[in-house]
Amino acid sequence: MVSRAPLFILAGTALTAAALWPRVSGAALPSTPSRAETLEGLRDEYRAAWDAAQIRPERLAAVERLCDVLLRSRERYETAGAPLGVPWHVVACLHALEGGGSRGDFSRHLLNGDPLTGRTVHVPAGRPVAPPAAGEGEAYAWEEGAREALARWRAWSDWSVPGTLYQLERYNGMGTRRRGVWSPYLWSFTTLYSRGKFVSDGVWDPSAVSAQVGAAAILKVLSARGLIDLR
Repeated sequence: MVSRAPLFILAGTALTAAALWPRVSGAALPSTPSRAETLEGLRDEYRAAWDAAQIRPERLAAVERLCDVLLRSRERYETAGAPLGVPWHVVACLHALEGGGSRGDFSRHLLNGDPLTGRTVHVPAGRPVAPPAAGEGEAYAWEEGAREALARWRAWSDWSVPGTLYQLERYNGMGTRRRGVWSPYLWSFTTLYSRGKFVSDGVWDPSAVSAQVGAAAILKVLSARGLIDLR
């Protein structure tokens, strides 16, 4: 059974124990994301955004359920990430956002959710470059695709709140912040995000609303449960 921290009832609304979410900044949050695209340019902004963002009460149960699903595969995420120095919860977020983790599905590439029956066809296409370990024409193992997806972080060691949010946003791309919108990849289901998203590769719809849990919401619940330490 998955262990979890208790929920607290506040003013009639069920909220995860917000007091357990580590506050990492006293900086003011800008009304829209900046155009900066380096960690040093974004570090304070990420800290302020993390502190300001609250999971929307009507979305909390969905985030809790997703975290329960991800926790069932924690050992697999640890095995995939450890050789590259990538924390299990970052692998879990990527799986939830890209590869079917919300359903406990390990039949798709962690890179972008394409089927493991062949190389990827969507961006990034043609990956992995190497043939499957089982032989050309056979399906890839999930771990083979995971190594390809996580290799970009082999030399990264800053898995603080800013460092983690930066790498996850970069993975999806900075195009959303260039449009003055807090990335749903990070902030969907929180009070920072309302609408606007890419509905396909390179196609932006300012009215579309993400139906997917953002990485920050996942991390906040895992942190509140005492399962990860982002300090």
